[in-house]
Amino acid sequence: RVRVTNDQWAVVAALAAAVSVGLVSAFAYGRDFFDMLLGGQRFLAGTGLYEGSGPAFGMIGPPAQAVLLAPFAAIAGLSITVARVCWFAFNFAGLVFGVRAWAAGLGLARRPSWLLLAAACAVAFPLYREFQSQNMTLLLFWLTGVAAAQLAAGDDTRAGIAIGVATAVKLFPGLAIVFLLMRGRWRA
Repeated sequence: RVRVTNDQWAVVAALAAAVSVGLVSAFAYGRDFFDMLLGGQRFLAGTGLYEGSGPAFGMIGPPAQAVLLAPFAAIAGLSITVARVCWFAFNFAGLVFGVRAWAAGLGLARRPSWLLLAAACAVAFPLYREFQSQNMTLLLFWLTGVAAAQLAAGDDTRAGIAIGVATAVKLFPGLAIVFLLMRGRWRA
């Protein structure tokens, strides 16, 4: 028989609320997803990734973004609704695994669940906006959390891989490379 603590019920309730609110707002807004999806569609079609794009519309990220969005573009060819739900689930996984990775990287993994819930509540509005816009910040949150956890564990190689993947998808996580260089973490 499995016993569920009050902390665990609170986490489940918070996750259920986040999923509910997130799905509604993702379908009400979520413009970033369509711009990124365009890159995936162009990648699958073998056409120019940046053709007709500009600073505020179209495919504007690095080429790895188009590769990442290709599976979602293939799903969108069958159903845009299913593709949006899959992208939401992918982002939600980034949130959940990112919180766990950052908790490990910051040494909070053995703390009570309510502390992590309190931290999530502290950033609830920015998280809501990320779900609303449906961009890839939560994937970057996850990858940088993995890097932090690996650095804390002393595995510079895996930390470097996580930062490298994050940088390939979106350039700004590459700023962590400067930090690693300044710390003499050459392997990372």
